[in-house]
Amino acid sequence: MLGKKLFKDRRGDTIVEVLIAVAVMSLVLAISYSLANKNSQFVRTAQERGEAQKYAEEQLERLRGYITPDTDWSTTNLCFDGTSGLPTSNPASCDVGTDKRYTLKIDVVDDNTYTTTVSWDTVQGTPALLELSYRLPAIAVGEIGDDTPDPLPVCSDGLNNDGDVDGAGQPIIDTADPGCNGPNDPDNSEQNPECNDGEENDVPSDGRIDWPNDLGCDNLADDDEADDPVPFNVSPTSHGFPSWHLDATGGTKPTVTIRVSNPSAVAVSNIGAINLSDSTHSFRIASDQCSDKTLPPLAECSVVVEFSPPSGGNHNHFGNQGMRYATLNILGAAGSHTKHVSLSGKTWSNILRAGNTMRRGDMIKSYSSSCYVAVEHCAHATFQMQHDGNISVVYGSCWMWWGGAPDEQYAAMQHDGNFVLYTGSWSPVLHTSTQGNNGSFLLLYSSGVIDILNSSGIHIKRIFSPPPHLYSLWFGGGNPC
Repeated sequence: MLGKKLFKDRRGDTIVEVLIAVAVMSLVLAISYSLANKNSQFVRTAQERGEAQKYAEEQLERLRGYITPDTDWSTTNLCFDGTSGLPTSNPASCDVGTDKRYTLKIDVVDDNTYTTTVSWDTVQGTPALLELSYRLPAIAVGEIGDDTPDPLPVCSDGLNNDGDVDGAGQPIIDTADPGCNGPNDPDNSEQNPECNDGEENDVPSDGRIDWPNDLGCDNLADDDEADDPVPFNVSPTSHGFPSWHLDATGGTKPTVTIRVSNPSAVAVSNIGAINLSDSTHSFRIASDQCSDKTLPPLAECSVVVEFSPPSGGNHNHFGNQGMRYATLNILGAAGSHTKHVSLSGKTWSNILRAGNTMRRGDMIKSYSSSCYVAVEHCAHATFQMQHDGNISVVYGSCWMWWGGAPDEQYAAMQHDGNFVLYTGSWSPVLHTSTQGNNGSFLLLYSSGVIDILNSSGIHIKRIFSPPPHLYSLWFGGGNPC
């Protein structure tokens, strides 16, 4: 019974009590939200102002480095461009920030004061403004904007600034002073000429100072201590190359090394251009270490010339025993002290080409792959037009008569392919009957055999062959003579 009574007496909260509790809770939450929102706005406002401060200070820094008392800040200039760093009149360049919400502007307050303004809309949507000012520093005496006149240069101030006097003891002032180069010269102190300054001015040094010790000085007033260039030496001054076979296809062509030297122990030698005078195109400069070079004292350089006559082509009429001539010209700087080296070389061929002639004393010599130079000393066959009018084939010291007569003057390999011996009156004495083969040529072999070949190198006719007993002796090691 007691338990039932207790249960029956227990009751719940009234609706009024519940409403009061809900109201209290809502009030607490509203206050908390308001405080949190105000705090967030405060933080955001501080961030915005900090960003505006940064942009304003950047503009002032650019202004300090740009503006001077005589700089005219144009009324069209709005701000400094963030990319180029220069003043700009483009409004788009003055909107900065990630969302371009800050607008920059520089205004001139007076002649010496400038104001940087940053404007933006806050997070609440209200306009905000930040201003920083910059005043130019005070102007020193004598600078632009100061009424104090600048001091006159010493060469136009009417004063004797260095104490110079003339022969009568009178002061030397302004442009009459030897140290003045004009009325605006700020320094009237004289500089002694190089040949009277007590210093070593030569590069490289020659160990001599001033006149009369330095060879480059003509007198105490000479302002150039550099020694005059000396002529260079050349060695050798002439060279004859060993003979070269024109139809050789291998071997090392002969060369000569020309040495250019400075004989002086103190002065330099100046070398200009180097070239070849060579109408036969038989020589070439293979190496040049000297052109346009200044040789120090006792130094030298070298030029290598190669005897390189062209292969094939028309080699005859031989003329002057096949000699080729050229001159190596070594010019001094500005064309002075030019030196010349005479060059010569003899050429041979074993081919008489279409249109070539052999006059008395001319010859062709056979070619062997083992004998490129000094052909006249090789034991090979020679086909020659003798001085007595005969033509002959010679091997070593042996010779045999092949034909001719005393009145024969020359032999010709004609363009029609016929090889003909002529007298002085142009009368044919002997011919090979090989006409009708235009462009053919005569070829002398090392064995002494002579053939006529067409322009394609195909055999047409053998016009001479040594007797068998001589041939076997020549190539068997015997001496038929």
